[in-house]
Amino acid sequence: AMIVLGFNNEEQESFFQIIAAILHLGNLAFQEDNNGQAQLSDRKVAEDACKCLGILPEDFITSLLNPIFKAGRDEFVAQAR
Repeated sequence: AMIVLGFNNEEQESFFQIIAAILHLGNLAFQEDNNGQAQLSDRKVAEDACKCLGILPEDFITSLLNPIFKAGRDEFVAQAR
């Protein structure tokens, strides 16, 4: 069907990688550590999603668990671990 619609092999592969990453992200599970902060139950799930997207797992996990918020005009605050 994708060939009929004019998608080449590279576009199809990209599409499947994005869908696979979304499915992996749906399997992410979190738990609370001793300090009351969120942590991943299984790091491998995030690593699999990152592999599909071509991004570094450490950067993704850090951004997911410790988001940075804009506070004011020029100030950014990282959420505590």
